[in-house]
Amino acid sequence: MAIDGTYDVIVSTMSGKEPGSMTLKAEGDVLTGSVTSSGETTDITGVVDGDFFEFESEINSLIGKLQVKIAGEVEGDEVSGRFKTPMGNLVFNGTRVG
Repeated sequence: MAIDGTYDVIVSTMSGKEPGSMTLKAEGDVLTGSVTSSGETTDITGVVDGDFFEFESEINSLIGKLQVKIAGEVEGDEVSGRFKTPMGNLVFNGTRVG
């Protein structure tokens, strides 16, 4: 599907821009893959609807592990969306690298 790929992403946080990556694969309306942040990779499972995706994950941050809900959209080789955290929403953008 058009959503499949690996993306280098930048998350805009209160303490600056945080690099990471996402690997996404859609099979029907099921999303699988992984998220890498602060050097740690976590497997993910979520849902896909066309170019839109959503999943929950625990990620490393500068203040420790956070449970986040991630929603985004892929347009061509670009990905963008929001991380919903206990402290508010963070925006991310990225580019397909594989």
